Amino acid sequence: YHAGEKEIVPRVVSLLQSEEPRFRDGALRTLGACGNTVVLENLSKLIPLLRDPEDFVQITAVKVISKATDAEDTQLAMLQATIEEPQAVSPNSVGNASQYALFMKDNVLANTPFAAGFDEELVRQALEDLILMDPAHNTFTRTRLRAWEKDTMVRVAGPLTYAAEEEQIVDQMFAGRAEPAQALLGKFGWREGALSTAHRLRKQAAIPRHIRPLVGFKRPLMNSAAVKAQPAAFHEFIDELAIVLTDDPNHELLETVGEKKVTTPLADMYSLIAAEKKPTTLPSIYTDARALFEEKLAAGDGTGAKMKLCRAALKDPAGRDYFRKIAAMDTLTEMLGAEALEDLVPYLNHDYYRLRDHSRKLAGELVTVGGGEALAGLFEQAATTNPHTAAGILAVFAGSGDEAGRKPATKALAHDHAEVRAAGVRTIAAVEGIEALPQVLAHLVKSDDPFDFLGCEDALLVLASESSDTAKVRDAVIAALPKAPREARAHAYYVLARIGDDQCIATLRKAGETDSVSEFGDVVFALSYAHSREADQVLLDFARTDEASARVVGAQAVRRMVLGPAGFDDITDAERMDFAEPMLKLNMDLKLIKYLGRVRDARALRALMYCLQQGVEEAADALITNGERLPSNLPSADAKVAAKALQDVIEYIEVTRLRGGVEAHMKKEDKYYEWKALQARAGRALLRVHQPEKAPIPGFDPLDLDP
Repeated sequence: YHAGEKEIVPRVVSLLQSEEPRFRDGALRTLGACGNTVVLENLSKLIPLLRDPEDFVQITAVKVISKATDAEDTQLAMLQATIEEPQAVSPNSVGNASQYALFMKDNVLANTPFAAGFDEELVRQALEDLILMDPAHNTFTRTRLRAWEKDTMVRVAGPLTYAAEEEQIVDQMFAGRAEPAQALLGKFGWREGALSTAHRLRKQAAIPRHIRPLVGFKRPLMNSAAVKAQPAAFHEFIDELAIVLTDDPNHELLETVGEKKVTTPLADMYSLIAAEKKPTTLPSIYTDARALFEEKLAAGDGTGAKMKLCRAALKDPAGRDYFRKIAAMDTLTEMLGAEALEDLVPYLNHDYYRLRDHSRKLAGELVTVGGGEALAGLFEQAATTNPHTAAGILAVFAGSGDEAGRKPATKALAHDHAEVRAAGVRTIAAVEGIEALPQVLAHLVKSDDPFDFLGCEDALLVLASESSDTAKVRDAVIAALPKAPREARAHAYYVLARIGDDQCIATLRKAGETDSVSEFGDVVFALSYAHSREADQVLLDFARTDEASARVVGAQAVRRMVLGPAGFDDITDAERMDFAEPMLKLNMDLKLIKYLGRVRDARALRALMYCLQQGVEEAADALITNGERLPSNLPSADAKVAAKALQDVIEYIEVTRLRGGVEAHMKKEDKYYEWKALQARAGRALLRVHQPEKAPIPGFDPLDLDP
């Protein structure tokens, strides 16, 4: 063509109508190679290929057309192609091509997309699809940090917040949408930008209690740098931190800083946040999103138009315009009162926590002012058509304790779906109080589904929380044990451990005297969560029985380092060591050894040195970590113990790991330089507890470091 063969173009253009998609794709590429002038001359024939049934043809059409023009009709066609259901997945979808063509150039649509003259909903949906794309749109989102202003971000607040909280899971190799979305939200100081860095912590804490210690997330639960920058802003995560740290007191955040992997104890984040006595509440993007929604409401002609706009926002529960939905819920509740319950029902058990929590809050308020019967009627409908929603309705009654929830909850106990039954038993306990105890226990004994067991467990704990009823719950649970199946007994043991009085502990001790390995494990697991310090002695007695029992107890023992009468962190270092020292002589569990690195008690150093001498190499790192955390102004007696332990570990490393120099430790598994670094850390820690200007430590000879 460039050499003068102009008749090529008509022949190529005719191939755009070919039944063979590869011919259509080739024709597009050929026309693109002929130049922008040829593309523009045949633009009307190219634009239909933006709706081609084959994704790869659409992608080529986007690339060829966008290179030649940014005309409004071509942008509109590309926007429409972007929101179509893709036939191929990222990074080979139409969206991957259109994100640059539409939103990464220096034009009105890219910089101020909602001011470009296109339908607002079309633009919003296209941006949502690109923001949530899995994966490979990292560059797109990062470039918007410089280009987008506040109005644009507010209009896509829902998908932007979702992307900031939820990393894509389709292809972890290219995962990376959360961090740039967090940066976009942080540009204007919105709380969603900061708090989204801890969203996985919220999700971890919400995992069912009986499996939570066994599962977790690939990525860190929170961002340590974000917490350190403004710890008071994360105060709302204190309860979640306590839950996760009870399950695993040693939990660490493994983060990438530059090219290095850095670990930060989650307990350090808890301490940092808990030290801030006055929480900080950052501004929310919801305020701006609500103001935008109210502008549209104000433009509506009368109450009917406003209701129509609100219901249009709530029509699709799967839509990610979360903040607009929340504003619509508020408006309908104010306008309609209890009549708005019908609009709230689809969201009462929504998968997205903001919609679920807010709708339940509003529904609970409506129930307390006379909406209970209306909600009970809606339960009757949902129980047959949507059990998941029916469980959400029951959750509202459980939260409010309204008498209108009694009948739906009673019916729910016989429902086919376990989720509904579990919600029903929780509601029965909330509505009837201690009178519901026989029903709850009867349901526990006859059940065989984990949902039912967890529902009964929650109900029993609610009933036991009333001090006047605690003994009744305890006695009834103990009486029900012989009739309950093993899976149900495991949850009953947990309830008794949480009550934790002398009779409960005695019952658990007796239950642990069994030949069943699984039953014994259930008892030990429950006791590890007990707030009572008497549980320590029972666990130690179990561990003394035999080596196998000691291993079972040792595997759960680390939780005794963080729990006390008032719950998480209500325990002194002395109490920790009163349990840890005898436990380590029975079983040297690595989790317990690692935790002792945090205990500021000189006895911890001595116990760790004992473990090291018994051949547990991991004790060296814990011992040195402990020494590094000790204050420099230790009492003389404690300083002496600490100095002796650090001296011993330095000598131990020298003799067992470094003697002979690097030439004697050339194997990779010798880890010579890792042990050398550990020894250096021990030396620095020793200087903290024994300053060199003071008298030398008796018997501490200079090390001969020559090979």
